[in-house]
Amino acid sequence: MANIASQIKRIQTNEKARVQNATFRAQMRTAVKRAITLATKKDKEALKPALTLAIKLIDKSVSNGVQTLATAGRQKSRLQARIAKLIA
Repeated sequence: MANIASQIKRIQTNEKARVQNATFRAQMRTAVKRAITLATKKDKEALKPALTLAIKLIDKSVSNGVQTLATAGRQKSRLQARIAKLIA
């Protein structure tokens, strides 16, 4: 454990950020899984808002600093390709 006050504070803020990032990441993954499930069921009416939400959360993860722009772009590309393949 650190003896320096600033390092103790830094450990606390890092832990708070880690918990928030984990919560957000779980929310994002759930949205992606829901979109894939709806694409599997071929429910196009429910798929559109679910896909929009998943992409919105992926974009928001970049602005929140949870993941990098390249990772988000790759995830969106793979998600859209997978859904297109499931619908076709």
